[in-house]
Amino acid sequence: MNKKIFNILVAIVLMVTSCGKDDNKPEPSPNPEPNKDTMFVVVPINIEANISGSTFSDGDALLVTNTEILVEPATLTLKNNSGNTAVFAGDLKVKESATLASGTTKLTAALTSNNDENAHNHGLPTTEVTPISSLSEGLAKYGYFACNDFIFNSNGNTITLTLRTAFIEFSMDFTGAKVLMTTKDKRFYRYYLPHNAMFALPDGTLVESQILNFSQTINIEADGYEYSVTRSLPEDCIPGVFSVSGNRQVFFSKGNLQYCPYDDSWRLAPEQYIICFNEDHYVGVNYQEWQGEGQWIDLFGYGSWLDGEDPTCTDTDYESYYPACDYDMNFEGDVYIEGDWQTLSAKEWEYLLGANENKDSPRRTNASDLYHWATVFGVPGFLILPDESTVEVDVEYSDKEEWAELEAEGALFLPLEGYRFSDILYDVGTCGYYWSSSGSYEDDYNAIGMMLIPETEEAASKMLTRANGQSVRLVKNIE
Repeated sequence: MNKKIFNILVAIVLMVTSCGKDDNKPEPSPNPEPNKDTMFVVVPINIEANISGSTFSDGDALLVTNTEILVEPATLTLKNNSGNTAVFAGDLKVKESATLASGTTKLTAALTSNNDENAHNHGLPTTEVTPISSLSEGLAKYGYFACNDFIFNSNGNTITLTLRTAFIEFSMDFTGAKVLMTTKDKRFYRYYLPHNAMFALPDGTLVESQILNFSQTINIEADGYEYSVTRSLPEDCIPGVFSVSGNRQVFFSKGNLQYCPYDDSWRLAPEQYIICFNEDHYVGVNYQEWQGEGQWIDLFGYGSWLDGEDPTCTDTDYESYYPACDYDMNFEGDVYIEGDWQTLSAKEWEYLLGANENKDSPRRTNASDLYHWATVFGVPGFLILPDESTVEVDVEYSDKEEWAELEAEGALFLPLEGYRFSDILYDVGTCGYYWSSSGSYEDDYNAIGMMLIPETEEAASKMLTRANGQSVRLVKNIE
């Protein structure tokens, strides 16, 4: 169904005879069913419905309600259908004392795809925001259209059904995006989305997502009942979304940052597990052993991947590197590589990994359960899963298909490449050191990096000399 408004041609046949007075009051059935509080009569009714561009199927039903007239909501089931025309039939259980006057009596009607009266909203607005697997499931649970003040006419009438429940579908090339939904009555909902998701929600709901660049209040009358949000994965990112603060989510680059001194070029490693070091753990003074064509380096002194800095510097003097930032600020300079990339601050790394010294500090939900030590094609490292991920991981990946499946679920892999001081490498394969953008909060000598320690399977922030050569993994917002 793809119209927010449609017309139903009503041909109502009221099999009612007069009791001698022309007062439009239906004749009681021969054997009316008793009720503790009131008596009612059964009035059979048929409604012929035509919906442009839509078809009917088994299970469709029309619901009719009026608290002043009907003893209970009436479910009119599908009698027969042909294409987009159908006849619904059923009984109205009307209070004996009520006046059912053609042309003046107002009813409420709603179309649903399930005749279980416990599963639909009887034409009233729902106050839920609920994930559903498909549009058909949403129709079955919530009904589709509702018409208030439907005035029937025994000679046929055209009525308008107004949609009360909207459906919004998300289709992304990534997983973990946070979406906030607030209904008109101020009920608040938060969801972390898989690649594809659909929701049933009431008219007037505010839908917001920072990572999706989306903010819209559902307005069925103006915009229709079906909404879709489609977003592509930013270029050179892995398909997972990660919270780095209470209000910010980011994408990580597809690999660590790398530099080729031969032609002064930059790149992101083509795979997450690709790193640069030689077997002797020695890089040579000023990277002389790495000056050949196609040779890359990926351990950088603090801030040396920013415009105007020297990425090949191996000086042990901390003053030879980017000036220490304040602890609470990010770099002012731009990353050499194109694409609006950023470096996480210390606080953002700590939030992501739950590595705060103060265990009561804000952190990602279940942070410690979302990273794992593993080896990928022989390279040791940390696997970090997107927000709210429930994917199970292994400790070793050597099969391309298995690794591709995990990457498709947004898994981030940070290799443990150790660090460089002067021209010597340390802790290769046993510990990972990743720069943040944050300077020391105690002195100018140090800056803050993240240590990834597989022996204890933990992550910790630590002040380290700015002369250290460490790994760099960049992030970006959606474009």
